[in-house]
Amino acid sequence: MNALEIHGLRKSYGDFSLDGIDLALPSGCIMGLVVSLLLFAASWLISQRIFEKKEL
Repeated sequence: MNALEIHGLRKSYGDFSLDGIDLALPSGCIMGLVVSLLLFAASWLISQRIFEKKEL
């Protein structure tokens, strides 16, 4: 079972165009992506806090 399916996607950028793009993401891929993004954001925020404290 797929969490997301796209068939026949078409997009144009001026003279360049993409046509007939099919995409399928299995269940679980979305959750893995969300978790990865949350972990990245959390680690970035922590690093920013550490950097700010060193400047003081």
